Amino acid sequence: MKRTALAALVAALLAGTAYAGDTEILIYRQPEFRGQSYLINGEVANIENGLASQGSSMVVKGGFWEVCTEHHFQGNCYVVGPGEYPHLRNLNNRIVSARFLGNDDRYATRMDKSWREARRELRQEWREARRDALREERREAREDRWEGSRNDWRRDERERREWRDRYSSTW
Repeated sequence: MKRTALAALVAALLAGTAYAGDTEILIYRQPEFRGQSYLINGEVANIENGLASQGSSMVVKGGFWEVCTEHHFQGNCYVVGPGEYPHLRNLNNRIVSARFLGNDDRYATRMDKSWREARRELRQEWREARRDALREERREAREDRWEGSRNDWRRDERERREWRDRYSSTW
């Protein structure tokens, strides 16, 4: 009985060690996995070594991770899954904290939702920029029309005065 319990304990410890090696995230300072890198195992509330807010690519080795734009998992947080991310897009130069969530597939739906939200935010920003540009164009067109109509009014008024001056003496 003791031997079985001891064997189970050793197996659990070895499995935990293998599990920890398979679950890490490597953040690189430059895109395409270049430059200085920072290895994270577990949870880091504030990335140091000069890499806070400077990560431009990352490799996730196993499991799902939550990466956030502020320290202590505050700000905008995204769930990333296993894979290579040569360009971080919304997270470029913004990752400040990261933590391991687990290997459960339920995080995959959360990951999709986070990236979906990020895409939605980008589309919204694009729409707002486009709307602002259109408003500016319309405002300029109104000003041009106003200036043109004001010039037309001035011309008409000048013609009226000239006509009055010319013909008022004959009455």
